[in-house]
Amino acid sequence: MLAPFDWLNEFVDFPNDLNMIETAFSELGFEVENINNEFVEIEVTPNRADMLSIIGIARELAIKFPSQIKSKNNSLPKFQTTSKLINFDIEAKDEVINFAGLVVKDIKITASPEYIQKRIIACGLKPINNFVDLTNYLMLETGQPLHSFDLDSIKYQLKLRKSQEKEKIVLLDNSSIELKQDLLIYESGNKIVDLIGVMGGKNSATTDKTKNIFVQTSIFNPDIIRLASKSSKITTPASYRYERGVDENLTKITLAKFKQIIEENKWGRVEELFYQDINLSAKSKIKLDYKKVSQLIGTNFDKQFCNNALQSVGCQITDDEVVPPSYRKDITIWQDLAEEIARVYGYNNLKVKVIDKPTEIVDNDQYWKKYQLKKSLTDLGFNEVSTYSFLSENETKIFNQNDNQLVTIKNPLSNEHQSLRNSLVPLLIKTASKNPWYSNIKLFEIGNVFYQDNEIENLAILSHQKLNIDGEIKISPHDKNYSIFKIRKSLFVYETPLDKAFDLFKLKNKITLSELELKPIKFKSFSKFHPTILDISIVVNKNIYFEKIKYTLHSNIQAIFDIDLFDKFENKNFGENKISYAFHLIFDIQDINKINDAYQKTLIMLKNNFEAIIR
Repeated sequence: MLAPFDWLNEFVDFPNDLNMIETAFSELGFEVENINNEFVEIEVTPNRADMLSIIGIARELAIKFPSQIKSKNNSLPKFQTTSKLINFDIEAKDEVINFAGLVVKDIKITASPEYIQKRIIACGLKPINNFVDLTNYLMLETGQPLHSFDLDSIKYQLKLRKSQEKEKIVLLDNSSIELKQDLLIYESGNKIVDLIGVMGGKNSATTDKTKNIFVQTSIFNPDIIRLASKSSKITTPASYRYERGVDENLTKITLAKFKQIIEENKWGRVEELFYQDINLSAKSKIKLDYKKVSQLIGTNFDKQFCNNALQSVGCQITDDEVVPPSYRKDITIWQDLAEEIARVYGYNNLKVKVIDKPTEIVDNDQYWKKYQLKKSLTDLGFNEVSTYSFLSENETKIFNQNDNQLVTIKNPLSNEHQSLRNSLVPLLIKTASKNPWYSNIKLFEIGNVFYQDNEIENLAILSHQKLNIDGEIKISPHDKNYSIFKIRKSLFVYETPLDKAFDLFKLKNKITLSELELKPIKFKSFSKFHPTILDISIVVNKNIYFEKIKYTLHSNIQAIFDIDLFDKFENKNFGENKISYAFHLIFDIQDINKINDAYQKTLIMLKNNFEAIIR
């Protein structure tokens, strides 16, 4: 953010010493990128949206060079709650924090005063005309974005709604974009006139022929503005501020300044100002423990110093409860208040203290078990690999796993990172495919896999060599589940279709794979009662895997102890693409009413969720 010194001097007094100014910003935690006799340019972190304005930077200078922020005009004009001239239809109210604006009629389009042009040019913006320049000027001064509409082109009516997929708008820069779904837009008649928070439409822009305008200074949900900016790949000074959070108390102040400058320069007749709170949140109060603050920072501060420091950054304090200023969206917990106290005190003034408490050595049993596991695998000739936690869409479909449990990324960096991995195997195979010149490659990985409701640490092993196993091996389909009633002396190998993996990664050699959970097995005492077993046979579509049915029933009906598939077959009498599953419902409770209730819920869920026919 670039700030001319003559502009800053309108709000705060500070010494004419560049070294002192640069040191002050540095001690407050801001990096000065450029400074000369005309201006200072500082790097603003994403959490400090208030610093994207002249008045915000002036507030910080007032902390180091104690003085009151100058106010040009403390009085505010009278605001109506609604517009009497424009017909508004706010359909997407959930995304609006406050709604405000003013109407100016019989406007005079001309060049801006020299001081406005000079300042917006210094900040990297191009002068256009007095009204466009004034909206940019006040945005730079206060941090509140504004946008002006030609009232006659929008026919005194605006509808605020969310966009539909593939709707189009031509923006002020003459670019035509196709909108994604659920972006915030203004519509007038049947035409989209504004991509809210990002850029206005060409069809509602003010021109040399404009006679009447509507100026909007509303505030919207930062998340939906960020979504619009990212999906359209357009970042503007307005969207940059909106998506970081604009102070809701700036709205009336900015409109009042706009009205004042219009009337001083006789650029038109202000017909009305209106303001309405829609989703304004209550001020948060933070309980402050002064002893904890001193312990966290490592320096003893008395209560008076802490209060003075917090008041200097705009906080209000009543009986050890602190209310942060509305422009400081980054202060939410007491640790944030401690940081502000340390900033005001000066990070350079904090003394280095050696920790006087002896370090305690805690024996981490799980760490050593994992270490021994890795060592054993390494001794057997395996190499450990570490892959990304993200999968592409094709990689997630290798095993036809349950899509309901897949954790997808809303804004992936690329098509290769669309979801969190639900298995270590896909990328382990991919790693092997990138080393085709090794005929006897042996790999393993220990890492977390992710589901909608939990996160599990797994071990995956891959080898081009044959498994040397003595004893009986039984091959079973990948959706077969072995319950407590099965003999466990045999080794059961789960068969899963790897054709997709071989095609995707262009594998030539046969591989052996294994993946298992590393979580400790918890002992659970046996039930004192004999289990109750009820049988169910259903017919469903062939593309519904039994593992999905089992997961759904287990997740929603707690009374079920286990579900055991004992038969599945296809028959033309069932219909085309139909399959029959027969399975046990196992209960380890004796309450017959609870068992009957669970059984009835199971039947209803099978019919509603899977369109199952009960046989």
